[in-house]
Amino acid sequence: MSAETRILVIHSSPDTPRRIASALAATPGSAFSEAAIESAETLEKALKMTNGHQPAAIITSTELADSTGVATIRSIRREFPAAPIIVLVEDEDHASGAEALRNGAQDYLFASEARGDVIDCSIRRAVERCRVDHSLADASWKSGIGETALPAAANPRPSAPSASDTAARTILLVDDEESVRAIITKILGRAGHQVLEAVHGQGALRLAAAYDGPIDLLITDMYMPGLRGPEIVERLRQTRPGIHVLFMSGFTDEDVARSGLDPALSFLRKPFTIQELTEAVQSALTEQTPP
Repeated sequence: MSAETRILVIHSSPDTPRRIASALAATPGSAFSEAAIESAETLEKALKMTNGHQPAAIITSTELADSTGVATIRSIRREFPAAPIIVLVEDEDHASGAEALRNGAQDYLFASEARGDVIDCSIRRAVERCRVDHSLADASWKSGIGETALPAAANPRPSAPSASDTAARTILLVDDEESVRAIITKILGRAGHQVLEAVHGQGALRLAAAYDGPIDLLITDMYMPGLRGPEIVERLRQTRPGIHVLFMSGFTDEDVARSGLDPALSFLRKPFTIQELTEAVQSALTEQTPP
């Protein structure tokens, strides 16, 4: 990545752009280690300083002196329709991150995250999602329909996970809600897992067929347009008989029971906490024995 590559950081604290620049520059192998970091403390200044040129990525707070909340994201999106947007949110505030994604952002970072590899991966993920959004829009599809496999670099595996953590695995995630996929990918990626994302059942089957490596776990919503969760499992196990399964649903336990779900399969009820997701994934991977 050449020095002409520009990343715009919009934040009221001048220390934040310096921190991001230093972290990226110190990250070996980062595609953005030589990027020019431009900064602005207000939305008005950010919109004026670029002269209409699209940055490679925009990292922004939504709490600025002249703009707050999702209005900030929408203003940036209008001015820079082709630039991927990454929003800085408070630590563990996945709800604000999901809200940002629903309003035009491609990814979110916790405000205290200072590791260059995490920032680099967030930019890569945002760029890929922006590319997919535009390719689908060009095909006259509704934005967000389709499937993407995030490259392994987008979900780095820690070099030394703690002994209490489940070993890093490859997980196929199927859910038709972008915000749900984004949150789960964020949480599992931080735990070291590689996440392959699909929006619907057919996309998941195509993704599994094209992926050469092992897929350890399928996490799927039970009720989606097209193939339902159990149907995805049935068809996927024809080619990957050893895959573990974790179902998700916002329906009641009684509704799930009436669906005929195998009681031996793991189940996670929406909405869930980070701890509940982590424990459900570990349980599905370590306790469940596929037929």
